Amino acid sequence: MSMLSVVARGHCPHSKPIIRPRGAAMGKRRSFACACALWLLLAGCTGAPVKSAPGETSLRDYHRQWYTPSTASTFSDDVRRSEAPLTIFYDRKGNLYPSAAVPVATNQLIRGFDERQDAGTLRGYFAREAKSSDTVVQRLARDAGLADGALPSNQWSEENWQRIQAGYRRQLADRIEAAADGAPVVFVIHGYRNNYKDARDWYTPLDGMILQHEPRATLVHVYWDGTTGWRFLHLWKQAQYNMAFIGLEFRRLLNELPADMPIRIITHSTGAPLVANAMGDASDAFRENGQPVLLEPEYYVRAAGGDHAAGDDGSYTVKRKSRLRFAAVAPAATLDTFKRYDVARDIVPERITMALNPRDSATGKYFLNCELYGSSCMAVRPVQTCKLLVGTFAASGTDVGVFDFSRSKERTPSTARFWSKHSVMAYSKNDRWTPFLRHLLTDTDTASDTQALCAQPTN
Repeated sequence: MSMLSVVARGHCPHSKPIIRPRGAAMGKRRSFACACALWLLLAGCTGAPVKSAPGETSLRDYHRQWYTPSTASTFSDDVRRSEAPLTIFYDRKGNLYPSAAVPVATNQLIRGFDERQDAGTLRGYFAREAKSSDTVVQRLARDAGLADGALPSNQWSEENWQRIQAGYRRQLADRIEAAADGAPVVFVIHGYRNNYKDARDWYTPLDGMILQHEPRATLVHVYWDGTTGWRFLHLWKQAQYNMAFIGLEFRRLLNELPADMPIRIITHSTGAPLVANAMGDASDAFRENGQPVLLEPEYYVRAAGGDHAAGDDGSYTVKRKSRLRFAAVAPAATLDTFKRYDVARDIVPERITMALNPRDSATGKYFLNCELYGSSCMAVRPVQTCKLLVGTFAASGTDVGVFDFSRSKERTPSTARFWSKHSVMAYSKNDRWTPFLRHLLTDTDTASDTQALCAQPTN
């Protein structure tokens, strides 16, 4: 998007002209232009003022108002056909896509806005398809690897849908375990406003960097509906809603993998709170202007491990992973993300690796506050993040590696667009990138900024 600037000129006959140095005048004009541009972005690039959502502190109904075909990120049959069998595709509620052998008309996926709870979900799509075809449930069951008779009937039902999704999780887990054969598995997870092409553009070069440090790695790309388009404020709220539920479904997949499998997860931006939801109770990860935001009641039950008394099958209970490592590039998450973690119950990573940068304009909200419009302060407050992570995990033996990319001698050129500075490829040009990857992928002792950062006073 091109930056928009407005220069207002006035004339006052009784005042003396003020002469400013050319550089200062240009600086003020540039700041004013940036302010105008950011306001337009937050307003959704419409030129209109930002509108408050119904119930400003609630995400429960917000997704129903703003989730539209133009903002949804879906994955076509051709996309799914072109990817490797280990690639994972999630819809906005964390439902796994079928293989390309089961067609999904993505233009119909976002249909039914009179029933917005299911808009954009595979569950809603196949429920509608089943009304006109008796073979939908059977095709899905076969595609998910379910044996004949595994379903109580061939009719559409919530029980059948959950069994089909469980089949897809087991199928993926079996493939991952077979491909890895004891070697490390590396999950790569994008953030919000990354559609398939956006994520694919940086997944490919990142794969090469990962394999340089861990040639045995089995790479698993994860794509999720993080929304797409330019309505930044509205998309952020929708992505917050999506990542909460997708994180819980990713937890169910991790639960299918062996407890001692060497698992490495690297995320960008809002991929971090998504994975935090998978590893444990990260229900405090969603905040708006310093206040918690609300989701459906079942989210909080599942985040804490599920309600067995209500017939939960136990698949939301966190299963410990002794060799899991978690890395986040520019984690767009609140500092309260791990506030509810219980180290006796939730996953305690073997290593946590953070790439942070106080100069990251996207997560720092430029001249605003990182707590506004969805907190993303973890990425830009390295001292506080360091102390919080060490305080939460170090006593359990976690090796916390915090890397402050603003300390680097190599920085993204100041002429780069503010959003480009937030990208994985921008971070990869920093001299802290190599030790960051080493800390995640190798067993060597890698020097980080953790000790220096945690020794500083908190502002």
